[in-house]
Amino acid sequence: MASKTHGATMKHIVKKDFDATLIPYPSMEIQAEISNNLDKVSRIISAREEELQKLDELIKARFGDFPVNWNC
Repeated sequence: MASKTHGATMKHIVKKDFDATLIPYPSMEIQAEISNNLDKVSRIISAREEELQKLDELIKARFGDFPVNWNC
């Protein structure tokens, strides 16, 4: 597509070249696999965020709301 553009400041492409350009994409099976992997990653991130929230609550319950100096 880049080789079919013209113009110095603002690059343009004509409709005929645009319509003739094929854009490759993965098969439906690969798209489904990618989607499943992204769902798994999303669930893991959510679980870790929940763990961090619970840890934060535990720390506040144990040490109160006063600042903790971890460099002791």
